[in-house]
Parts: sequence; C-alpha cells; structure tokens
Amino acid sequence: MNVNYSFRDQFTKQKKQHCLELYYENEQILFLACYDSEQLRQWQQYLKKAMHFFDWFDGLKCFLEKDQDKLTE
Repeated sequence: MNVNYSFRDQFTKQKKQHCLELYYENEQILFLACYDSEQLRQWQQYLKKAMHFFDWFDGLKCFLEKDQDKLTE
C-alpha cells in the first residue's frame, strides 16, 4: 500500500478539502478527505506508522515460522 497526497479537483477545488490517496496492490484507491490540513498530516503519520508496524510484525511472524519449521524437522 502507498499513501500520497491527492490533488484531484473534485476534492481540492470543488469542496476545498485536503485528501490522501491510499493505493492498494490490487489497484484499488481509497480517498481520505478532510477540511483541515493538520488533520491530514496526522492521518498520514498514523498510516505510515501502521504500515511500518505491519512490516515489522510480518517480518517477525516469518522469522518465527522459520524457527518453528527448524524445530519440527
């Protein structure tokens, strides 16, 4: 998943909103819009932290699965 600022007219010009775009691997896009740019920055920080946590957790899970496989051999 990638997180980027959105500059789409339907959010920025028509509604005067700030928006983030979340791009998923299956090519779906989720738009998060708000009226406050500070709130948008906070959402971006939370999402990036969540993505880093998921990467760490997934790596730990893979490590433990490999270790478990060695114990069962």
